[in-house]
Amino acid sequence: MTATIAFRPARRMSAAAVAFALVASVAVVATASKAVRVVVSSTSDRAASTAVEQVGGHVASSVPIANAVVADIPADRIAELSRVAGVFPDRALQVRSASFGGSPTTAFPYEVGATDAWNTSAGSGVGVALVDTGVAPVPDLLDRVAAVADLTPEHTLTDSFGHGTFMAGLIAGNGTASHGSYTGVAPGAHIVSIKVAVADGSTTLSTVLEGLQLVDRSRERFNIRVLLLAMSSGSDVSPDQDPLTAALRKLWHHGIFVVVPAGNDGPAPGTVDSPGLDPTLMTAGAVDDMGTPSVADDQVPDWTSRGPSRFGDAKPDVAAPGAHLVSLRAPGSTIDVANPSARVGEMYFKGSGTSMAAAVTAGVGALVLAQHPELSPDDLKDALDSGSTPLDGADPAAIGAGVVDVAGAADAVSTAGHGNGRAGNATKGNGGGQWDGRLWDGRLWDGRVWDGRVWDGRVWDSRVWDGRVWDSRVWDSRVWDGRVWDSRVWDSRVWDGRLWESRVWDGRLWESRVWDGRLWAGRLWAGNLWE
Repeated sequence: MTATIAFRPARRMSAAAVAFALVASVAVVATASKAVRVVVSSTSDRAASTAVEQVGGHVASSVPIANAVVADIPADRIAELSRVAGVFPDRALQVRSASFGGSPTTAFPYEVGATDAWNTSAGSGVGVALVDTGVAPVPDLLDRVAAVADLTPEHTLTDSFGHGTFMAGLIAGNGTASHGSYTGVAPGAHIVSIKVAVADGSTTLSTVLEGLQLVDRSRERFNIRVLLLAMSSGSDVSPDQDPLTAALRKLWHHGIFVVVPAGNDGPAPGTVDSPGLDPTLMTAGAVDDMGTPSVADDQVPDWTSRGPSRFGDAKPDVAAPGAHLVSLRAPGSTIDVANPSARVGEMYFKGSGTSMAAAVTAGVGALVLAQHPELSPDDLKDALDSGSTPLDGADPAAIGAGVVDVAGAADAVSTAGHGNGRAGNATKGNGGGQWDGRLWDGRLWDGRVWDGRVWDGRVWDSRVWDGRVWDSRVWDSRVWDGRVWDSRVWDSRVWDGRLWESRVWDGRLWESRVWDGRLWAGRLWAGNLWE
């Protein structure tokens, strides 16, 4: 899956030239009397905020991890602002996957060595942040989701598009509905779902940045050690200038292992997309495991993007199974309704793309971190690179070091002699052992917590989510505790009783008027997208 950004400035431009080009792009579509939503970066978010105020703009939100703010700027003042700060359009991102359908395979947990690792740990204690389209309350995730947030106008916290649920299943689905036949790579890990895209898969740069900021604020509370951003931006802006990659790099330096897809634009060289072209992050390409647990018969799909990056860096770093994988279905979601042939039974779905490969890689990262919580993101990236299984005859520009392998990575950790206390946020501010399996094991997240009694109307009505629960103290280090989320933080449009009462979850939400022909116009669901 990739996400496309329409605007493409000339590559390798200076910061000033990029800012000017971006300003010009914005100015074309805005009149002097109209405010334009942009992302403004500077030496810090405070400096960016000051610059915005000096030109009469309004700061909508701050994104410290990108040294940026989201702001509304008078169109006739943007050129002035660009002379003192970086100005980036609030560009549109669109979720799109290579395909959904094909012959289902269940070999990927075996091929990457996940099933053997379960004898030691299935990822217990490790939090994986999923910045995507949300997750649906399906059986295989009911004891896998530690927290959810919705930054979109939908304000539902569930998955109306279907992609996030699929990703969550590949990472941490526990196989409940299939009696273990369809299981994610790290079924002991927990998901922190940040919904940033709506039912047509669309989102914006500002929304994604706000989602990443929320992950940063929540990383200690939920021991977030891995983040999957299964989107590609299509941006030609250098990773050193792009606020999206700036935010992802800051998360990396805060101890979060960031996994991104290479893209689905192969087989030509130089097709790896942003942020997958960032040299810091872990970029995953895809292989077709041919339905077997052996790497020896793997094939490289034409659609997986090839390196090097347009800035000369070797990408992708590794590869993972990404063709015809079976994961979780979000019933009634956009991709579910559009692709009925991709359904596997009542609860599962099949699909292909480097997003799927990135999700498998994220799960492998969670398994290795469960065994070696002392690893920093750099340590883990080195271990996955060194421990990958080469594929004979395959182009490194398509699969990097090879197919990720849990045991190989663990051996690489032992050989390299890691364990020197560089533990990311596993010990930061939490006394070390707080996040081990004793805290996050099945006793905490089992069916008693997330079963049907939790997700039905009795739980999500206004009595549960009123102002007493969600107060503004939530956005500090205590981020997700019970005192956090009142209406001052998530204003009445988001969290009031009108959202959570039974009227939201009844048949009127999913009736035919929502899914009528206007949504499924040929322009959106063209055959070449979902073939």
